[in-house]
Amino acid sequence: MPGGGLGFVYADVPALVTHATAQAGSSSGPTAALLAGIGTVLPQTLAAQLGVQKDQLTLDAALLGSKTRRDPGAGGADAVAALPGDSWLALGVGDVGGMLQDALGQASSSGIGAIGVSALEQQFRTQTGLDLQRDLLSWMGDAGIFVRGLNGDVSGALVVHSKDPAASRRAVEKLPALVRSQHGHVTPLAGKGIDAGFTIRSLRSPVVAVVAAGDRFVVAVGKGALHDALAPAKTLASTSAFTQAAGRLGDGYRPALFVDLARLSGLLDSGASAKPALGAFGALVAGAKREGDVIRVHGVATLR
Repeated sequence: MPGGGLGFVYADVPALVTHATAQAGSSSGPTAALLAGIGTVLPQTLAAQLGVQKDQLTLDAALLGSKTRRDPGAGGADAVAALPGDSWLALGVGDVGGMLQDALGQASSSGIGAIGVSALEQQFRTQTGLDLQRDLLSWMGDAGIFVRGLNGDVSGALVVHSKDPAASRRAVEKLPALVRSQHGHVTPLAGKGIDAGFTIRSLRSPVVAVVAAGDRFVVAVGKGALHDALAPAKTLASTSAFTQAAGRLGDGYRPALFVDLARLSGLLDSGASAKPALGAFGALVAGAKREGDVIRVHGVATLR
């Protein structure tokens, strides 16, 4: 790698999952069984190198031992590029439903993991009348998340491409039962382009909108987030901050993660402790691609 190295990171991923599960207080029972099973699907080893160049910091990582053959990069990058152009944070994941189904399938293959998967699926079926995998995960394709604004004006959304719009509409029609079981107040939501939808209101929490609209499933929070998730006036792919940062990746990588650190710095109050540090950066981008059995990740943080 050109430039100087800042450090090297090595991690045993299953050990990290086990530790995180214990720290979360889920060291026993169905939840721990489920997490232990899902942990077997994740890459077994992470190795990463940090580097520094004249005008950027870089991260190069390799994830080895993944049990899924899905490519994490292209679909997530497509999802990010289509998100609203004023987003300061955007994250994309390719075929999120397929990846979760792989995880549940792998977890079910072990005795302890099967207990957790069965308990999760039965609880979901009881509360919603939906089969978790057939009625929900099966239609979920590429997914993107965006965040914009700050403090009292923050907004954002999860946008999932539906591989079966009729199935995603049916899911949205049945999900209110799950929300009510968690003591949320549900109100039907209708509007142009919305096939099915509802809003969730609860004390001390912002209003959340959940809709099926054509081939998109959206969960939106904050002013204007739903409208812009469905029909953004400008996408990230058409903004200079995004395209310039994406151009730094090279070698066939496309950004599935984008953080506009310059915009975020501008949104902070002048006295915020993080403002000087963020002000030194332009943007952070990262992408991933599969090479045989190895998933490679490349990230760049530009300096101003």
